[in-house]
Amino acid sequence: MAKDYWFNRTAYGDAYLNYVRRWLIEKHQTCNGWGGEGMDLLKGLNAFVKGYIAKGWDPNENYDSWRIGAQRRFKVLKKFLNVKPGDRVIIPRLSVDTPGEGSHFTICTVVKGYSFAPIPELNDMGHHLDVDPSSIVSFGYWENDLTEQIAEKINAKYPYGAAVSRIGNTNAYLRGVIEQLISLKKN
Repeated sequence: MAKDYWFNRTAYGDAYLNYVRRWLIEKHQTCNGWGGEGMDLLKGLNAFVKGYIAKGWDPNENYDSWRIGAQRRFKVLKKFLNVKPGDRVIIPRLSVDTPGEGSHFTICTVVKGYSFAPIPELNDMGHHLDVDPSSIVSFGYWENDLTEQIAEKINAKYPYGAAVSRIGNTNAYLRGVIEQLISLKKN
């Protein structure tokens, strides 16, 4: 079994998901948004806030609103720093087999923890985890009883609704479902 398990929600919409899909297939990395220039989590909260404000996602907001928004995003995204080699990551709404957004999810195994490099043409999607290309498997939400159980968790707002959510040790059943799915794909 893996060391730990994480839901890794990424950007939605076909344009961004196609970048995420391509990045996963070609570079063997996951990628997440709120990751423009200057928003490297390893540089800490203050650097992240400066990068967030410089990105100017919402020009109608004032400085205080931006700072609060940046602090919230940082709090969620900094969980990436806890993802380690050997951990499994589940990426909702993404399939390596089918382009675009849909009722799929992908499971992969991390080989190198967090790194930061925004996708140049987007100046975003800069939070990365390196994964083992042979571990990447995708499933439809309604493929079988096991995938339906994962889909239920993906569609629930709590406790797995954040961009990065750890599937805790208390949820051994869900961890077992993930391992069973990987086993089925390999056989």
